[in-house]
Amino acid sequence: MAEVLICSGGTGGHMFPACALFEILKSKGRSVKLITDDRGNVFCNAIENSDKILLETVRFSIRGAIPLAFRLFFIFLKLLRCWWRDPPKVAVGFGNFCTIVPLITARIFGAKIILYEQNAIVGKANRFLEKIAAQKFSNFPIEGWKTVPSPVRKEFAKEKHKKYICDGKIKILIIGGSQGAKSFNEIIPHAVSELSEEQRENIELIQQVSYEEVQPLSDFYHKLGVKASLV
Repeated sequence: MAEVLICSGGTGGHMFPACALFEILKSKGRSVKLITDDRGNVFCNAIENSDKILLETVRFSIRGAIPLAFRLFFIFLKLLRCWWRDPPKVAVGFGNFCTIVPLITARIFGAKIILYEQNAIVGKANRFLEKIAAQKFSNFPIEGWKTVPSPVRKEFAKEKHKKYICDGKIKILIIGGSQGAKSFNEIIPHAVSELSEEQRENIELIQQVSYEEVQPLSDFYHKLGVKASLV
């Protein structure tokens, strides 16, 4: 098993810093393994299959509590089998429900647990795991957590700065992952509708939205006369 285990939920907000840390540790010659759910696999194509443990996506539901309990138990057994002879020495969690069982299992085997929180408010999974953590780091100032910058992927260092020429419109980029995108889906359209017709004609939106909101928001902006690219 790997010397360092990295556990992350499958959405971009969790996976990007997790993949960045994976790259950094690998470049320093560390033995590293990544655990995520099947959604997270699309964010780590550069990571060899032998360096990944993919879990079935787990979503918490009161109604499905019994099937969920069985699924979590089988995940626990799978990890026991993986680590019985060679458990990880350090396990780093980047949040999300799917990290809970792997980190608790790693702690049972004696691994040092490190948590990282990307958001200004600690998520439920990291909050639940706080008591077993040896170290807690956060991207924003949080009481009881040490503030450190978020790990950044090497692709950013390769990009050259570009100058973009504005065609007269004010271009506004709106990005947010998961719940962040959902919040912006509600806030931004309301804010835009409060602008005057002249102001709306002078802006162009490039907005990251959740899949189900692409068409409704596209229709909404069209009615307002706002040029918008939704992805």
